[in-house]
Amino acid sequence: MKRHILQFVLPAAALLGAAACSEYDIQEQFEAEFHKIAGVAESAFVASETQTFYNIDTDMTIQFHVNRGGTDPSLQATVEFEAMTDDEIADFTSVYAPLPTEFYTLPKPITFAPGEEFKTVDVHLSAAQIAALKSAIENLSDEDKPYALAIKLIGIDGTSIRSDRTCYIRPVTVEDSPALTFVVAEDHLSDLSDDMHQIVWFNPGETALTMTFTLAVGLPFDASASIAIDETAIDDFNSVYKDVVGFEPQTALTTASLDKAQIDFPAGSTLAQFTLSLGDTSVDRSRNVIIPMVFKMEQLNIERRIYAGFARSTPALTLTADMISFGPGSGGAIMPDNASFGTFPDNLIDGDPETSVTTGGNGNIWWYSNDNTYYGQSIDIDLGEAKINSLRVRFRTRSSLETLTPGNQYAYTTENGKARPHEIGLGYAVDENSEWIFLGREVVSEEKTSPTDYYSKAYRLSAESRRIRFGILRTYALDDSWEQRLWYHANDGWWAELSELEIYNAKFYEN
Repeated sequence: MKRHILQFVLPAAALLGAAACSEYDIQEQFEAEFHKIAGVAESAFVASETQTFYNIDTDMTIQFHVNRGGTDPSLQATVEFEAMTDDEIADFTSVYAPLPTEFYTLPKPITFAPGEEFKTVDVHLSAAQIAALKSAIENLSDEDKPYALAIKLIGIDGTSIRSDRTCYIRPVTVEDSPALTFVVAEDHLSDLSDDMHQIVWFNPGETALTMTFTLAVGLPFDASASIAIDETAIDDFNSVYKDVVGFEPQTALTTASLDKAQIDFPAGSTLAQFTLSLGDTSVDRSRNVIIPMVFKMEQLNIERRIYAGFARSTPALTLTADMISFGPGSGGAIMPDNASFGTFPDNLIDGDPETSVTTGGNGNIWWYSNDNTYYGQSIDIDLGEAKINSLRVRFRTRSSLETLTPGNQYAYTTENGKARPHEIGLGYAVDENSEWIFLGREVVSEEKTSPTDYYSKAYRLSAESRRIRFGILRTYALDDSWEQRLWYHANDGWWAELSELEIYNAKFYEN
């Protein structure tokens, strides 16, 4: 078609300037069909560019562009769109059938003002049309061709259409809302969280939490969501979790702040972040308080609840020396309190991590049990009236190296903390007449050194209980050949060093 109508001839603005500088009528040198030319800016058919709509009771659009050229930009140009027929789409693809017009609404005729070169075009799909289209697609048989929006450009009042840019064809599909996932820093998410309700926490010393929402796919349009601290959402929190073992009613804390009220997802993007900050760093983190937040993405009909609390913050239970004893030793013998270096159990509860208890021999009695591979070297704590329904244990070890008599073999092997607990086991019993119930074992470190301060996971107990067992399963210590290695106490018996031991009635939402 005359070299695609001379490739739009010249940019409209350039010719407009040329015509203004001379009385000579340059338009007489061109046939009328070249005076005003229009064409779709995008490629006619790109099979991989599927237009995805979401059946979320929201209107949506397909957006593309039309360019205007020609020799005479001083003229007004007008175009309109029509649906393509089966025969017309076949010139571009034999895989797709034209999307029936009942599922979309074409734009009205488009008019370019003199000198105007670009127009954005929207093909509209109402929420009802999208729902109907989803049903129609699901009912297509294997013999039916899938749908593609297929529309052609038609010139009005003498406007010509560039022959290689006459149409816009894109495959279409309809999906339910894209999956939305919530991400927070490692170990800050409770295992009680679900898709609709997320429980996160501030750890000790933290004053800000950054959280991320991730869409499964990039949307073909800009989307936004609101995020706000909502005091009324605490009622939902208390209702959802009231039947969880260890639940206590929570109150809303509203002195925190968010760095934004709107979270934006530009077209094609999948990630968006926001940060929650404590407005008052002196917040009493031991209280049963929750910062309730509500996330709403109305375009996708998505709503999520996020609840921020304070983990590892409930005050440690008060322990006294008469509550603490060694677990059974070899052959079931009860270990005497003096079967250690360092005063037992006072050094475990004096608040000073530089005073320690070092397990070792006293009359050749070693602190271990061959028939209890779960707990190894164990300390038993009877809480008396202070019963708990959930448990978190914290242990601390000294930071200095000088706790034992110089030249003592244990002093040598405690160098750099190598005799700190590397693996622990935890258990509980309802009362003195109940069997011990094993909770789990935790690897603290596989390296030669381990943390000087370690919190266990929080465990929910099956019943309110008064007895706790803390066992040291493994340390990096000497073996019988005086070589250092990771050593399981329960199997062979050796020793370990511990400075402070704390017991918490953990908050129910901690994992």
